[in-house]
Amino acid sequence: MILVAHQLALGLLGTLALFGALVFRGHDSEAIWALLGLIVWGALALTSGNVAVFNESTGEFISVGSPTIQFVCLAAAAVSAIALYGAVFHTATSEGVRA
Repeated sequence: MILVAHQLALGLLGTLALFGALVFRGHDSEAIWALLGLIVWGALALTSGNVAVFNESTGEFISVGSPTIQFVCLAAAAVSAIALYGAVFHTATSEGVRA
């Protein structure tokens, strides 16, 4: 179970990581940013189906799930995976390594 505040914080971190991977295109740190984005968006995709919201009237946490949020997180994880593949492939070809 993940709280809404944690979900928003992870979403912000994932967005910053994906933005960092796209801004530092061709830089040495591009793969690190893309990997961070892939990990964060993947974690969000796995946990966003069980988001906890505090109900003040009962004093308990209520679990709320959203397949739309999971789909968006999976799409962002796919973009991060493509960016990671591109960063690793670019580094390998620029250093003369062939698959």
